[in-house]
Amino acid sequence: QRRAPVTASLPRAVERALESEAVVREVGGLRVLGLGGPLRAPEPEPEEPPAGASAEDSVVAALLRSPHSLQAEEADLLELLHRDAEVPRTLARGAPRRAYRRRQNDLKTVIHWGQRKLLLSEIEFLTLHGSGCDRVVYAGAAPGVHIPFLAMLFPHLRFVLVDPGEFNVDSREGLDVRRAFFTDELARELREEAAGPSSRTLFISDVRTADCKIHSGAEVEARVAEDMARQQDWVRILRPRMAMLKFRLPYHSGAPLVAEGPRTEYLDGTIYLPVWGPPTTTEARLVTDGLSGRLYDDVEYEEQMFYFNTVTRVKRYHTPMVGNGLCESYDSAAEMRILEAYLASPAAPAADGMRELLGPGPQAAFVGEVPGGGLLPALFARLGRESSARGRHLLTILPAE
Repeated sequence: QRRAPVTASLPRAVERALESEAVVREVGGLRVLGLGGPLRAPEPEPEEPPAGASAEDSVVAALLRSPHSLQAEEADLLELLHRDAEVPRTLARGAPRRAYRRRQNDLKTVIHWGQRKLLLSEIEFLTLHGSGCDRVVYAGAAPGVHIPFLAMLFPHLRFVLVDPGEFNVDSREGLDVRRAFFTDELARELREEAAGPSSRTLFISDVRTADCKIHSGAEVEARVAEDMARQQDWVRILRPRMAMLKFRLPYHSGAPLVAEGPRTEYLDGTIYLPVWGPPTTTEARLVTDGLSGRLYDDVEYEEQMFYFNTVTRVKRYHTPMVGNGLCESYDSAAEMRILEAYLASPAAPAADGMRELLGPGPQAAFVGEVPGGGLLPALFARLGRESSARGRHLLTILPAE
């Protein structure tokens, strides 16, 4: 599907990058943007810019290393002249914020890939909290296409999958599929004798009853609030060791930048930032033990997420691998950090078992020293296959000219 034309004027450095065949090419009649070529280690960063190079030349060079960053606002382009070593995965309290503005006609070069985003959040959560647990209760799990792969990555966990929607996976060893609504009664049924820190159960909720295609803005807000409340109730009833919940606070777009805005009382926890989320998303994941609450400032959160989408997400970061659409942008680097953490965790099988699990990968075509003993390229390739049956790649379809 072609994107609408961009009407906002673009900085000259961005225009020059968009003219480069190194990152822009035509595929199937569409202009696509991305760092192509085989998987490879990033080229070394030059210590000094070439003689006679202007600041604009240096920005263009940075954009060609990180084409997903082309949407950066003009005032932030100089931030691209260096790479950050730290890839922030959580929204810290007091994180930077920027007043929200509509970006309807702005160029957007980051990628939204919903199934990849979801699978990465699950891998990250289970890597961090799966040790010592033996069961994952999953509300809103349908269609569950990638769940068998997730279960293979964490063979010590048994998954209880609950959703009224149709599943593409059947019950089998390690997978208990229940086509039903997740309710308070079911949460009580699934609660173990051991609860809280002693529980061996993890809880994941990906429930969504709002649909912006059929519901008005007011209806969407009401349904999001209802979904948030239900999740909170289920955590309090189930009392898992840890839970990962879909998290979004009410919108107050257009409200002034103030020290304190409207508040929402909800479970306390750690807010994990999305990877490959929609370009303007304010949806994140809350990881919580459910034992305490917190007052959230709705406007502060909205503006912190706006800063994330417009600044943090389009900076450049150190990453072990580029190519096949991966570059030095936030989403690429964050995916690499999540996969590296899994491979280094006790949950991951030994190298030979991991190679057998992942199947053939692209490590033979890797240019340079293969990271992760060859496992990182293979896991990256398998993740892509599990996230899309159509062979999708990490490429941005550019707007019609």
